[in-house]
Amino acid sequence: MKMIVKNFRIGLLIMSSLLCVTCFHEIRPSWFSNFFKDTAFDDKVDITQDDDNVIVTMHVPEDIDAHNITVEIKDKTLYVYGVREEKKEVRDEGYYQSHVSSSSFHRVETLPCLVDDSETTAEISKGVLTIVMPKIKEEEPIAKKVKVIRSKR
Repeated sequence: MKMIVKNFRIGLLIMSSLLCVTCFHEIRPSWFSNFFKDTAFDDKVDITQDDDNVIVTMHVPEDIDAHNITVEIKDKTLYVYGVREEKKEVRDEGYYQSHVSSSSFHRVETLPCLVDDSETTAEISKGVLTIVMPKIKEEEPIAKKVKVIRSKR
């Protein structure tokens, strides 16, 4: 009987916790949503290809500088890293305030084919990073005949 009562109490506790989360979601202050709005970004990635290129388009934070983004290619894998730093200083008579914040992101995407990393270009505009990678032309495999010899054993 004690076990049933204990499990019932735990169930009520969980239900009341969920209810509180739901209530907070409904009555949360508007500043709560705005606080995270500036730091979040759409993590959508599009990978397309034509006859000559593989094109990757992804969203990154709009205020990130191009020199803070690193693009690397290894085999058929694309690595994109970025760091965003923000520094604010307020100097007034007898008053100094400094605020430094930093955030980073990284993405790893599998490419549909091998690409030429030496000819790859990357461009950022209005929070959209576009990476154009020329495909490596793979030669058709040539069938070769192998001579079979009899072993002397």
